[in-house]
Amino acid sequence: MRAVLLILLALLWAPLAVAEREVGGVEWPQHVEAQDGSELTFNGAALRTRFLVRVYSGALYVAATSADPAVLRDPQRPARMVIHFLRDGIRADQVNDAWRDGITANHDEATVEALAGALDELLALTPEEVDDGDVLAYEHVPGEGTTVSLNGEPRGRVDRDELFAALLATWIGDDPPSGGFRDAILGR
Repeated sequence: MRAVLLILLALLWAPLAVAEREVGGVEWPQHVEAQDGSELTFNGAALRTRFLVRVYSGALYVAATSADPAVLRDPQRPARMVIHFLRDGIRADQVNDAWRDGITANHDEATVEALAGALDELLALTPEEVDDGDVLAYEHVPGEGTTVSLNGEPRGRVDRDELFAALLATWIGDDPPSGGFRDAILGR
Protein backbone atom coordinates (compact mmCIF):
# COMPACT_ATOMS: atom_id res chain seq x y z
CA MET A 1 0.00 0.00 0.00
CA ARG A 2 2.82 2.36 0.89
CA ALA A 3 4.50 1.76 -2.49
CA VAL A 4 1.24 2.57 -4.31
CA LEU A 5 0.91 5.81 -2.35
CA LEU A 6 4.49 6.80 -3.20
CA ILE A 7 3.88 6.10 -6.90
CA LEU A 8 0.71 8.18 -6.87
CA LEU A 9 2.51 11.06 -5.18
CA ALA A 10 5.32 10.84 -7.73
CA LEU A 11 2.82 10.91 -10.60
CA LEU A 12 1.06 13.92 -9.14
CA TRP A 13 4.38 15.73 -8.62
CA ALA A 14 5.81 14.95 -12.09
CA PRO A 15 3.71 17.49 -14.02
CA LEU A 16 4.80 20.20 -11.60
CA ALA A 17 8.45 19.35 -12.10
CA VAL A 18 8.29 19.86 -15.88
CA ALA A 19 5.88 22.79 -15.95
CA GLU A 20 6.89 25.89 -17.84
CA ARG A 21 7.84 29.01 -15.96
CA GLU A 22 5.81 32.18 -16.59
CA VAL A 23 7.50 35.56 -16.13
CA GLY A 24 6.03 38.77 -17.50
CA GLY A 25 3.50 36.84 -19.57
CA VAL A 26 6.23 34.73 -21.20
CA GLU A 27 6.20 30.98 -20.59
CA TRP A 28 9.72 29.58 -20.36
CA PRO A 29 10.16 25.85 -21.01
CA GLN A 30 12.13 23.69 -18.59
CA HIS A 31 14.55 22.58 -21.34
CA VAL A 32 15.77 23.88 -24.70
CA GLU A 33 17.98 22.30 -27.34
CA ALA A 34 21.44 23.81 -27.63
CA GLN A 35 23.21 24.47 -30.93
CA ASP A 36 25.21 21.28 -30.54
CA GLY A 37 22.07 19.20 -29.94
CA SER A 38 22.56 18.86 -26.20
CA GLU A 39 19.96 19.96 -23.68
CA LEU A 40 20.09 23.17 -21.66
CA THR A 41 18.00 23.49 -18.49
CA PHE A 42 16.09 26.49 -17.19
CA ASN A 43 18.07 28.18 -14.41
CA GLY A 44 15.81 31.19 -13.82
CA ALA A 45 13.91 34.06 -15.41
CA ALA A 46 13.20 37.66 -14.49
CA LEU A 47 11.22 40.66 -15.67
CA ARG A 48 13.20 43.79 -16.66
CA THR A 49 11.36 47.05 -16.17
CA ARG A 50 12.50 50.60 -16.69
CA PHE A 51 10.53 53.48 -15.19
CA LEU A 52 7.65 51.06 -14.48
CA VAL A 53 7.51 49.97 -18.16
CA ARG A 54 7.92 46.26 -18.90
CA VAL A 55 10.88 45.97 -21.28
CA TYR A 56 11.62 42.25 -21.48
CA SER A 57 11.39 38.89 -19.80
CA GLY A 58 14.81 37.24 -19.69
CA ALA A 59 15.77 33.64 -19.00
CA LEU A 60 18.99 31.75 -18.50
CA TYR A 61 19.48 28.16 -19.69
CA VAL A 62 22.53 26.15 -18.63
CA ALA A 63 23.94 22.62 -18.85
CA ALA A 64 23.72 22.23 -15.05
CA THR A 65 21.70 24.61 -12.88
CA SER A 66 23.33 26.63 -10.13
CA ALA A 67 22.62 29.59 -7.88
CA ASP A 68 26.32 30.53 -7.83
CA PRO A 69 27.20 33.35 -10.27
CA ALA A 70 30.86 32.25 -10.43
CA VAL A 71 29.87 28.75 -11.52
CA LEU A 72 27.43 30.04 -14.14
CA ARG A 73 29.99 32.47 -15.58
CA ASP A 74 32.58 29.72 -16.14
CA PRO A 75 33.50 29.99 -19.87
CA GLN A 76 33.76 26.18 -20.05
CA ARG A 77 30.01 25.81 -19.44
CA PRO A 78 27.50 26.05 -22.30
CA ALA A 79 24.63 28.47 -21.67
CA ARG A 80 22.00 30.61 -23.38
CA MET A 81 20.61 33.99 -22.34
CA VAL A 82 17.21 34.67 -23.91
CA ILE A 83 15.45 38.03 -24.05
CA HIS A 84 11.75 38.12 -24.98
CA PHE A 85 10.87 41.76 -25.64
CA LEU A 86 7.60 43.09 -24.24
CA ARG A 87 7.33 46.44 -26.02
CA ASP A 88 7.71 47.83 -29.53
CA GLY A 89 10.35 50.09 -30.98
CA ILE A 90 13.44 49.24 -28.95
CA ARG A 91 16.38 50.46 -31.03
CA ALA A 92 19.78 48.80 -31.39
CA ASP A 93 21.50 51.73 -29.68
CA GLN A 94 19.29 51.24 -26.62
CA VAL A 95 20.07 47.52 -26.42
CA ASN A 96 23.77 48.13 -27.02
CA ASP A 97 23.99 50.95 -24.47
CA ALA A 98 22.43 48.64 -21.87
CA TRP A 99 25.03 45.94 -22.60
CA ARG A 100 27.92 48.42 -22.47
CA ASP A 101 26.66 50.00 -19.25
CA GLY A 102 26.13 46.59 -17.63
CA ILE A 103 29.56 45.32 -18.61
CA THR A 104 31.24 48.53 -17.44
CA ALA A 105 29.37 48.41 -14.11
CA ASN A 106 30.36 44.80 -13.45
CA HIS A 107 34.02 44.74 -14.53
CA ASP A 108 37.23 46.61 -13.90
CA GLU A 109 38.60 48.94 -16.56
CA ALA A 110 41.26 46.48 -17.75
CA THR A 111 38.64 43.77 -18.42
CA VAL A 112 36.37 46.22 -20.24
CA GLU A 113 39.30 47.31 -22.43
CA ALA A 114 40.35 43.71 -23.11
CA LEU A 115 36.81 42.84 -24.25
CA ALA A 116 36.23 46.02 -26.29
CA GLY A 117 36.85 44.51 -29.73
CA ALA A 118 34.78 41.38 -29.06
CA LEU A 119 32.00 43.47 -27.57
CA ASP A 120 31.95 45.72 -30.64
CA GLU A 121 31.63 42.60 -32.82
CA LEU A 122 28.76 41.32 -30.70
CA LEU A 123 26.91 44.65 -30.63
CA ALA A 124 27.16 44.88 -34.43
CA LEU A 125 24.90 41.80 -34.50
CA THR A 126 22.09 43.59 -32.63
CA PRO A 127 19.05 44.06 -34.88
CA GLU A 128 18.24 47.64 -35.87
CA GLU A 129 15.00 47.47 -33.90
CA VAL A 130 13.11 44.89 -31.85
CA ASP A 131 9.43 44.80 -31.08
CA ASP A 132 7.02 43.15 -28.67
CA GLY A 133 7.34 39.40 -29.14
CA ASP A 134 10.83 39.44 -30.67
CA VAL A 135 13.28 37.02 -29.05
CA LEU A 136 16.98 37.83 -28.95
CA ALA A 137 19.25 35.01 -27.78
CA TYR A 138 22.93 34.81 -26.90
CA GLU A 139 24.22 31.23 -26.80
CA HIS A 140 27.69 30.29 -25.59
CA VAL A 141 29.39 27.11 -26.76
CA PRO A 142 32.79 26.59 -25.09
CA GLY A 143 35.60 26.86 -27.60
CA GLU A 144 33.30 28.31 -30.26
CA GLY A 145 32.15 31.59 -28.72
CA THR A 146 28.76 33.29 -28.55
CA THR A 147 26.10 33.13 -31.26
CA VAL A 148 23.44 35.83 -31.50
CA SER A 149 20.04 34.96 -32.94
CA LEU A 150 16.82 36.85 -33.50
CA ASN A 151 13.59 34.84 -33.47
CA GLY A 152 15.59 31.64 -33.94
CA GLU A 153 17.59 32.90 -36.95
CA PRO A 154 21.36 33.18 -36.39
CA ARG A 155 22.82 36.65 -36.97
CA GLY A 156 26.46 35.80 -36.33
CA ARG A 157 29.01 34.59 -33.82
CA VAL A 158 31.85 36.12 -31.81
CA ASP A 159 34.70 33.69 -31.14
CA ARG A 160 35.70 34.77 -27.65
CA ASP A 161 34.68 32.58 -24.69
CA GLU A 162 35.05 35.19 -21.95
CA LEU A 163 32.63 37.56 -23.72
CA PHE A 164 29.59 35.51 -22.69
CA ALA A 165 30.69 35.56 -19.06
CA ALA A 166 30.89 39.36 -19.27
CA LEU A 167 27.39 39.56 -20.76
CA LEU A 168 26.02 37.25 -18.10
CA ALA A 169 27.56 39.45 -15.39
CA THR A 170 25.19 42.22 -16.47
CA TRP A 171 22.37 40.01 -15.14
CA ILE A 172 24.03 38.17 -12.23
CA GLY A 173 27.11 40.25 -11.38
CA ASP A 174 27.61 42.68 -8.51
CA ASP A 175 25.58 45.43 -10.25
CA PRO A 176 22.59 43.75 -11.98
CA PRO A 177 19.39 45.56 -13.10
CA SER A 178 18.18 44.83 -9.54
CA GLY A 179 18.88 42.38 -6.75
CA GLY A 180 15.52 40.73 -7.38
CA PHE A 181 16.33 40.36 -11.07
CA ARG A 182 19.64 38.65 -10.26
CA ASP A 183 18.04 36.37 -7.68
CA ALA A 184 15.33 35.29 -10.12
CA ILE A 185 17.88 34.49 -12.86
CA LEU A 186 19.88 32.52 -10.26
CA GLY A 187 16.74 30.55 -9.40
CA ARG A 188 16.66 31.78 -5.81
